[in-house]
Amino acid sequence: MAREVAVGLDVGSRSVKVVQLAKQKESYSLLNAAMDEFDHGADEKSRIAVIKKVIKQSRIKMKEVNISIEGPSVIIRNIEFPKMSPDELKKAIKFEAEKYIPYKVSEVVLDCEILKESEHNMTVLLAAAKKDFIYTKINFIRKAGLEPWIVDIDSCALINAFNLNVLQEGKTIALVNVGDRITNVNIINDGVLIFTRNIALGGYQATMAISGELSIDEKEAELLKHGQGEKREDVANTCQNTFKELSAEIKSSFDYYENQYEQAAEGVYISGGVAESEEFKKYLSESLGLEVQRWNPFKNINLSSRISKEELERISCFAPIAVGLALRKV
Repeated sequence: MAREVAVGLDVGSRSVKVVQLAKQKESYSLLNAAMDEFDHGADEKSRIAVIKKVIKQSRIKMKEVNISIEGPSVIIRNIEFPKMSPDELKKAIKFEAEKYIPYKVSEVVLDCEILKESEHNMTVLLAAAKKDFIYTKINFIRKAGLEPWIVDIDSCALINAFNLNVLQEGKTIALVNVGDRITNVNIINDGVLIFTRNIALGGYQATMAISGELSIDEKEAELLKHGQGEKREDVANTCQNTFKELSAEIKSSFDYYENQYEQAAEGVYISGGVAESEEFKKYLSESLGLEVQRWNPFKNINLSSRISKEELERISCFAPIAVGLALRKV
């Protein structure tokens, strides 16, 4: 029986994650996965070399990859429309988009998806991204000898992976993905995105705090941040202010959501490198007054025998976006 195979490539500011999935009927199998990190301050040539290295390590032969974008050049909005057909919506969205994005429609790539429908109305997810931002990312990936197939948004890929593995029907859940430079807060209801916000804080601030306080280089500080070495107590104390500041910003996002939508999140799931930190998990839980959990993006995926469980545990917190991208097909 034929299998559908796709590759998700998540290239962040600090690391590269690649996941290859095969779909057969209603189940998914993990064929390959790998991750590696950039050095701080790595130039384009060095970053491309790391991407090539990860692809080689993963033993993936496909050149077509699904990628994603995030940042200030990407806009996501939920908009209410009168009920209409998909074709009518495609035409209407071009006229409505300028009310919700800070750019000219001619400067962006637009897409939309119907999230919910009632008798007379529907909720539509509007996504817009600057054309030059998208093309820059595509050209960068092509320099690594790969061909971008689908360009998604980090938040959407994250939610796709979560819905496959952890979906809690009918509940309002917050997904917090802590990247190196940006933390992404998403609130979903019944698996559908309701609210999203980017915070300009991430793991990099913790790395720099460790580097400065302990007078070590950034590479060693990064290892200590991830629990390697014998200075766990010193690292935890050094990261306190960063974790508290990040937790306070996330709490601010939650407060805004609750005021706007008059409902609260019932659970919080974290991912990203900082999600490995028990100290951050504790601070965030105390700040929000909610249980904060990690989640496994490979939980409901059949695993190839050639991929070690130890390797999957190592990359689990980092891999949700790559998994979500590999779930996408044309």
